[in-house]
Amino acid sequence: MLLELLDSLFRFAAVGAGVLGIAVILRAERRNVLHGLTAGFLCSVLAYLVLSAPAAEALPGMVRLALLALATVGAAMLWLTSRALFVDGFRLSFLDLAPVALLAASGLLAYAMRGQNVPWVGAASSAHKVVAVVLYVHAVWCAWTGFRADLIEARRRFRLLFICAASAVGVAIAFAEAALRGQMVPAELELLKVVVIAVLAVALLAWSFELRIDWLAGRESAPLDEMPAGERQLLDALLDAMDRGRAYREPGLTIAALAARLKAPETLLRRLINRRLGHRNFNVFLNEKRIQEATLVLSDPARARLPVLSIALDSGFASIGPFNRAFKEALGVTPTEFRRQKLSGAESDP
Repeated sequence: MLLELLDSLFRFAAVGAGVLGIAVILRAERRNVLHGLTAGFLCSVLAYLVLSAPAAEALPGMVRLALLALATVGAAMLWLTSRALFVDGFRLSFLDLAPVALLAASGLLAYAMRGQNVPWVGAASSAHKVVAVVLYVHAVWCAWTGFRADLIEARRRFRLLFICAASAVGVAIAFAEAALRGQMVPAELELLKVVVIAVLAVALLAWSFELRIDWLAGRESAPLDEMPAGERQLLDALLDAMDRGRAYREPGLTIAALAARLKAPETLLRRLINRRLGHRNFNVFLNEKRIQEATLVLSDPARARLPVLSIALDSGFASIGPFNRAFKEALGVTPTEFRRQKLSGAESDP
């Protein structure tokens, strides 16, 4: 009786926090695809909480089916949210929706045919769990990759404290369901699961209110007061190191190394580049400087025979591949095409 009461209390708290979190996200001033994906992930969590409640069997069949469709795609929604949040330049494509369709199809099939002695029903259930675990692991990888280069301090903490925790919960649930093989989940395990989900939901809600959810747009709000003298001094030193000292030419330059060079706290330097210069990722900030130098060299007729690889290495890129990708993403053309366009215009100019 006590376990059932606690389960209901924590389940109610998780659902309430999730609903409020969705409302906060959808009320953000600068909504984008990330806001929609985050709200979708929370909807899948809410559907799972309702569907796994003891009273879920009393729900109408169509309502239960709709909740199931949402609950089965939770791993894919967290995966998409992680990619949209941490992968710079992310654009949602139809290919990204393939895991969503696969999870929904396998989950609904396993649910519709449950209790029947059909071999492929078990295969569908296993496929759903395997795909979910793979997506959870990749979500953690997305959160971890670029952690050091992230300039938004709140998002850096969010990478590990929420994405990794939510993925760990999802993986644990998948393995527990696989071990139970359709048997009744013990009340203690069910309560533990609900408590963890409730804690994560409340943490996300509190974080959203504290940050006013605008950090999902990719830039922390800068204060309205004038820049302090110390911050102005650091900004001048940073711009001098980049523009005159060309620190960006150093291959593998990290923000920690740059902060040590400028004799400044790393946290302050992150905040400065994000708030004052508008960058959300340190590597993107460096690549912008590198590409600026590369465009000058590529536009120079006197250096028309200089190999593109040499230009990439001199600009600070470790190899030609990252240079080509960053250049095309920034300017829409490859370095070779850019040079051809610039030099052909220079030759035809009287």
